[in-house]
Order: sequence, then C-alpha cells, then structure tokens
Amino acid sequence: MNTAVAIIAMAAALNPARRVRELSNVEGPGPLMLGGLIALAGYLATAAVAPSLLDGLDISDPNAQIAAAFVVGIRALIEIFSQPKPEPLPRNPTLCVLWPVTFPALLRPELTVLALAVGSALGVGPVVIGALIGLCATVALHQRLPERTARWLSAITIVIAITMVIDLLVDGILSV
Repeated sequence: MNTAVAIIAMAAALNPARRVRELSNVEGPGPLMLGGLIALAGYLATAAVAPSLLDGLDISDPNAQIAAAFVVGIRALIEIFSQPKPEPLPRNPTLCVLWPVTFPALLRPELTVLALAVGSALGVGPVVIGALIGLCATVALHQRLPERTARWLSAITIVIAITMVIDLLVDGILSV
C-alpha cells in the first residue's frame, strides 16, 4: 500500500464538501472542531489497534485493504447518486457535538474500515495525516461554501476517492 494513496484516500473518503452540506444547520465552528477531535481520536485508536486486531482475526493486510476498498467504493457510489440532507439537531445543543457532528458526519464507518486497513499496513501516521486533512477542510469550509460550489467540489472529491479505491483494490489483489 502506497502512503500517499492512503493519505489521499482518507481525506477524499471523508468528502469535506458533502459533510459541510450535511452539517449546514450547525451553528459556528465549535461543534465541528470538537467533533473533529473526537473523530480523529476514533481514527487514531482504530489505526493503533489495527495490527493486533487483524492478526487476532487472522485477516491479512491485503485482504483488509480489499475489504476497505469495497466499503469506501460502495459508499462513494452511494454519495454520487444521493443528495445530502442536513441532519436534525437535538434540542440540547451540547449533544449536537455527538449527534450529528461526530457520528455519523465525521466519524464515518467506511473511514473506520479504511483506518483499520491503513493502520495495519502503514501505521498510525498516514491515518492521522489523511484524517486531519479531511477534518480541517470540513471545519474550514463550514458555512463558507456556496451550494453550487459545494456540489461540484463534492463530485470532484468522490472521483478522487474512487480513483484511490481502484488503486487500493488493485494493489490489494496483486498483494494476495
């Protein structure tokens, strides 16, 4: 697995422009920053335990890479054909950090699977760098991106994610 591909795949799979559209009703950058830190901690923990977890389950790194490529690829295809809908916010604004900001917007299942595969093959570094790029872009673009620009940027990011998924899939298949 190539480190650059893993970093780009992590950042692109988060798709910051789409997350900004989903979180358009969240006021201010505070909840996004705190949710991003929680999500980053989740990805870091996943990558840290990945080698021992996959070893305990007797799953090889190439097989984990292939599985992650399928999961991220399917999610990218779903995002192509669906429109993001802003999540309703809870009545308690403090809970907004956990739902919908941290989960399901920033701590995403497909990224967790990708963090597991990348963390096992390359370590924690590429996971943290890729997640930081995606999370920082989400916070930076929040409430600053016009709708039309967000749609185009989201589509471009999906194409980049699918390109990285194809590379991960081919590399995983050739490594088996």
